[in-house]
Amino acid sequence: MKRVFISATLLICSSSTLAYSNLTEKLATARAKQVGDVDYQLSIELDKGRETFKGTNLVSFELNASDEDVVLDFDGKAVKEVLVNGRSSDGYEFDEHDESIIIPKGLLKKGRNTLSIEFIGRFSHNGSGLHQYVDPQDGNEYLFTDFQPDNAHRLFPHFDQPTIKASFTLDVVAPADWHVISNMPETRVTQKDDFKHSYFAKSQKMSSYIMHLSAGPYAMWQDSTGKYPMRLFARQSLAQYVDADMVFATIDNGFGQFEAYFDYPYPFTKYDQLFVPEFNAGAMENAGAVTISERYIFRQKPTASKQARFKATLMHELAHMWFGNLVTMAWWNDLWLNESFATLMGYQGLDGLGDNNAQAQTAGRKRWAYQEDQLVTTHPILADIPDVLAASANFDGITYAKGLAVLQQLKFYISEETFEKGIRIYFKRHAFGNTKLDDFIAAMEQAHGSDLSDWVEQWLATKDVNSMQLSYEIKNGKLQGVTAHQMPGQHDKTLRRHASYVGLFDLENGQLVLKDKVKIAYEGAQTPLTALNGRKAPDFILPNYLDKDYVKVRFDTRSMQWLMANMDKVQDDKIKGLVWRTLWDMVKDREMKTEDFYQLAMRQLKVESDAAFADSLSSNIGSIIDRYTADVQSRNLKRAQAHQLAKSRLSEVPKGSDLQRVWYDNLVSSASTPAHYRYLAQLFDGEASIAGIEMNTQNKWELLSQLAYADQANLVAPRMKLLLAEDTSSMGKNMALMIAAAYPQAQSKAQAWQNITQNTELSLLQKRYIGDGMYNVDYPQLAKPYIARYFETIDAIVKANVPYDNAAYFIRSMFPELGMEQTVEAAEQFLKTSKAPKTYRRMVMKSLDVLKRTIEVRKANL
Repeated sequence: MKRVFISATLLICSSSTLAYSNLTEKLATARAKQVGDVDYQLSIELDKGRETFKGTNLVSFELNASDEDVVLDFDGKAVKEVLVNGRSSDGYEFDEHDESIIIPKGLLKKGRNTLSIEFIGRFSHNGSGLHQYVDPQDGNEYLFTDFQPDNAHRLFPHFDQPTIKASFTLDVVAPADWHVISNMPETRVTQKDDFKHSYFAKSQKMSSYIMHLSAGPYAMWQDSTGKYPMRLFARQSLAQYVDADMVFATIDNGFGQFEAYFDYPYPFTKYDQLFVPEFNAGAMENAGAVTISERYIFRQKPTASKQARFKATLMHELAHMWFGNLVTMAWWNDLWLNESFATLMGYQGLDGLGDNNAQAQTAGRKRWAYQEDQLVTTHPILADIPDVLAASANFDGITYAKGLAVLQQLKFYISEETFEKGIRIYFKRHAFGNTKLDDFIAAMEQAHGSDLSDWVEQWLATKDVNSMQLSYEIKNGKLQGVTAHQMPGQHDKTLRRHASYVGLFDLENGQLVLKDKVKIAYEGAQTPLTALNGRKAPDFILPNYLDKDYVKVRFDTRSMQWLMANMDKVQDDKIKGLVWRTLWDMVKDREMKTEDFYQLAMRQLKVESDAAFADSLSSNIGSIIDRYTADVQSRNLKRAQAHQLAKSRLSEVPKGSDLQRVWYDNLVSSASTPAHYRYLAQLFDGEASIAGIEMNTQNKWELLSQLAYADQANLVAPRMKLLLAEDTSSMGKNMALMIAAAYPQAQSKAQAWQNITQNTELSLLQKRYIGDGMYNVDYPQLAKPYIARYFETIDAIVKANVPYDNAAYFIRSMFPELGMEQTVEAAEQFLKTSKAPKTYRRMVMKSLDVLKRTIEVRKANL
């Protein structure tokens, strides 16, 4: 962990000052009624080293009502010519500000119409639209598209909304040494001089946000041994690190799992996957051409946990081929269902691979949900999404993580067999169509044989998370009067109907052993659990055993006392994860002292043998030190203790193991004395070594970044010069940007802020690295000059119509949390007076709430 108080990640100004189009649901609904049966014949011309590209789109559509103008979406440099039904027309209007092409109704006829639009487009450098990237290592140029939610009109003019599905026939002229990849396979390729012309098969009807185009001299791997042809692409300079066999094996297994589970064949013709540079998300489910962030290209052997996370992502995107691409939401208010279902299937697919990290990965995702659902900005899963800007803001922990938890609860509530039956009904009924939540619920109701409207109301139309605790008496060694007590959340008083397991455990031969698990249902404030009465009183009772419920658990008094005395006896991963998550919740809710958690966790880490769990618990300790410990002397004392523990554990754990990697990372992140810093420099130089840890380029960069945060410029500067000569990759250059920003000096922060807010030559990813170096918990005074500037910049963003991706990253990531009470005061004043859009104000509200909670925990532990 770098010594940053928050994860400051990206930032703002791009060279574009055009407005971000903000399509409303009302307009999208009206347009879907106006036009239908759409077909696009798209031609694109690409060349190396250009700022723009040329294209022509032949749009064919059925005009159902001719009493309104037809509006197409386009964010590009110019529209050169428009032919309406084969005739040249000067009557159209290209509104660059609103990103639209308006075709007057008088030029059209009811029934079939064609528009031939010749245009010039712009490449993007913020990860959306058609993104352009030049590899600094070898000068190769790479292009790829990313369109969700409505950035496809940055590539070509069309109707950019999910309900207007269309067929695509694409041809592309590109340099002859480039691969050109789209949703469909190439049908033929011709070549003339230094260019080739690729023609692709006509696609099925699909929404434009999952259309795809990539081009460049990508390295390519192929696999034709499975049921469907698969290819994998990556930059040439990263090809040596790509584990293509693992990727192909994962997807081939996924095809078998999902086709059997959905009872529906893979709906497309081939399956390409591309690692792409400067990608904003983890991955994107373009039909038959999935894009994946390069962060999943591991330059050193990944831990089992990281590998599991990658495999779950691969499975997530594969599941989208059915849920999202075959059947597509009508509007973005059902984005949660699209993403949550794919996440659910991603973890189910991971489990189907035999990976024992599936439950831990699911639990990790649910932790995000619990955190987001308790903030002032929480919202029902069924959120009001009036426009695309609101949709973009809802790519959050409620959409992805709470949705997962709620679907998991539904699956448990109606039974796994019923859920599977409902999914099969859903796909067969709505293949290649658009749906709403009601369609999904109708399929589940048909499978279940009963009405689910109460479930929808309780779980999807409300917000916040319930809490649950058991009470009971013990008579003659047996449980009596067992009752589930349910408490409402802070922001919503709804008490829901829950289903879960209760685990009953005894201590036998020094180990905690499951004696029984009992399925329970509870609702309202109190529910008698008669199925538990009369059972032998166990040593420990664990509500929500196996984590099927979405609820905050609190242990009964007797069980809590047993835990505090016997925590070392809790060894089973299924139990341990839930227990420690509950204790961490108690810390954040000010029900447990941070010092008590810290001491308990440090004792656990002395004997912990599971790498993923050790990493998670180490992260909690890092938060206690950097977030919740206000006193500098106490913070450094805890760092020294953590450093000593890491050093000790490194000598005990197996060499080259995941657990050794965890302790090595802890050793580096806890360095806090001159002697520690000299040791890090010696590791870099090879004067010191740790058997089992390779001092590769990535490890060297991490050492230098830690030293830079600690203001050790004399140790960093000469070594960074050597490392930059050794590592000419984009990662090396980006890490150098971060390190330059990380020095705790006023001049470094001023230059970083300048680069983030005003340097139009830097990509969004480069600004992300600079932002990672901006704030440092040990030097909060350096953040204070940027409190006022942060809020002034938000107003400047609004005034300049900065593209959403850039604006959102700045507002979320550069919030000056280290200003503490001064930041609270400034943020509250901003929220009172600013006229920024609701979406942007909500981002500030979320950061403010997190900060207030941090201050409250600090005060509770003074």
